[in-house]
Amino acid sequence: MLSGETANGAFPDAAVATMAAISENAELGCDYYSQYLFLRLWNFHGKGGMSAQEATLATATQSAIEFSEDLDGNGVIDAEEGALIVVMTSTGKAANVVAKYRPTGPVIVVTDSD
Repeated sequence: MLSGETANGAFPDAAVATMAAISENAELGCDYYSQYLFLRLWNFHGKGGMSAQEATLATATQSAIEFSEDLDGNGVIDAEEGALIVVMTSTGKAANVVAKYRPTGPVIVVTDSD
């Protein structure tokens, strides 16, 4: 996000601090549950249905969003406040489906592939 001129200017630490503050404030306006509902509705109607695998993984993401809680009261669900999702997959497709629905917490992927 920072151009080379800004990052190499007289006050690079202030530029980075400003960008961090902008990112944190942008997260305040993120309604994860509404975003999830929009993506699920768009995927369902856009494709004319949803596979059983995608429905299951979308529901896992929904549960993670519902279980997340803003513990420090700053209005942002940080990674450590969001519910963790563990995905076991061989191809990585399941992890991509979970990530598509933008869960609040980290997604850990376990695979038997290299």
